[in-house]
Amino acid sequence: MSDESWTSTGEVSLDALLDDRHLLDTLLEYSPDHIYFKDRDSRFVRVSHSLAEWMGLSDPVDAIGRSDDDFFAAAHARKSRTDEAEIMASGRALVGAEECETWPDGRETWVSTTKAPLRDQAGAVVGIFGMSRDITARKLAEDVLAIQAAKLASQAQMLRDLAARDELTGLLNRRGFLEAATHSLELAHHESLRATMYFIDLDGLKAINDQFGHAVGDRALTVVANALRTLTDTRRIAGRVGGDEFCILETAPQDDAFLTETVVETAIAAAAAGADLPQLRASIGKVDGSSASDLDQLIAMSDVEMYARKRDRSASTPRVVRQAPESPGP
Repeated sequence: MSDESWTSTGEVSLDALLDDRHLLDTLLEYSPDHIYFKDRDSRFVRVSHSLAEWMGLSDPVDAIGRSDDDFFAAAHARKSRTDEAEIMASGRALVGAEECETWPDGRETWVSTTKAPLRDQAGAVVGIFGMSRDITARKLAEDVLAIQAAKLASQAQMLRDLAARDELTGLLNRRGFLEAATHSLELAHHESLRATMYFIDLDGLKAINDQFGHAVGDRALTVVANALRTLTDTRRIAGRVGGDEFCILETAPQDDAFLTETVVETAIAAAAAGADLPQLRASIGKVDGSSASDLDQLIAMSDVEMYARKRDRSASTPRVVRQAPESPGP
């Protein structure tokens, strides 16, 4: 500053403090933000000390006449030029944009950047000026939080899946089946689909448990569950709703072919024979969804229908009466 910049008391005069060049120099030297001015070819005209240091320069003067191509990876430099050309052409500023800077060595840093057209005294656009702020630490923290949130969401979903799955068979358990079936029935009602419930009860499980033990009985349940799983698709859901009881809910357009009790019985019989469990059979109750007012009633009605079929089958099966051996004569 000149001698005229000082007052008689030794203080800097107000005019000197308001000197535009002095204020700009002070801002560029001490601001922690990255401040820069560029010409119409996106070459640096002036940069702040913080930006020079950010770009690995010991003196801000070394940036003059250079562009982003001299400091950043090609893809990032190309995008910056495109953005700056659009700003100069449109006259509209880019404010607070979060930008990922890629460097030649593969590093990535993040800045919040604002760029605006640089105009001369006549109002003509002669370049751009901008300011960016390092937000790398915040972005990294956000990434960590996002990863943690994704892991927590995945774990929560796994817990929900476990809570909805039968541990032995892998099918939906009663709770899971009821939730899924409720959703399926709501969708069927909304889209005018036909719904059918199949209630399946295993006939020979007690005999298997009594004769061969519960380990074989558990294997029988798994075999049946696998058979039912082969019948499921996007329109059919299956679940184990009791000890030896299973359900299948089917929803489809009215004209589509539906499952039959015979198809279900055949699938179970084939699986049982393949697992060397020929005595394992099932009784099946089938009820049209339109005959019930809600899911609970639909399950109850199909349960009643199943027991009716079980009784019919039991009544039609001849009973073998074994005669006691005759006592030997005298």
